[in-house]
Amino acid sequence: MNIKRGRLYLADLNPRFGTEAGKSRPVVVIQTDHLNEIGHPSTWILPCTTRLTPRNILRVSLPTQIAGNDHECDVMIDQSRVIDNKRFVRMLGIIPQIIFEEIEEKLRQVGGLQPPAVKEKRDEKNRPIGEDRSKEIVELPRLKEKEEKEDG
Repeated sequence: MNIKRGRLYLADLNPRFGTEAGKSRPVVVIQTDHLNEIGHPSTWILPCTTRLTPRNILRVSLPTQIAGNDHECDVMIDQSRVIDNKRFVRMLGIIPQIIFEEIEEKLRQVGGLQPPAVKEKRDEKNRPIGEDRSKEIVELPRLKEKEEKEDG
């Protein structure tokens, strides 16, 4: 099976231990595709539950059929785990980007992880691309003159 980040799969999570989610249930793959593409034998996932709770930091709602899921369910952010790839039964669908971004953000918050660094856009000569800052350059000498008058 070709496992991909941001997709919903049916997986067999039995046997379970303690507070782990068990049974066959949908899971969201959060592991990078760098590992998925090289045939890594296990995958980092978030299991889903049909025991819905009010919106909170530990849950992200997946409406019925949004990604091939038969029932409305919650992605359990606090149940992150790695499973052997033999536990995957079949792919259900692709998580919409806006929902996957919410999953990533809540996972960062719960895990105390930093958001990804913003990459600066650059042109073909490797110069930063951004807003026109020419007004700032003109205003800077005027600001200095004003400060000098106030100080003097």
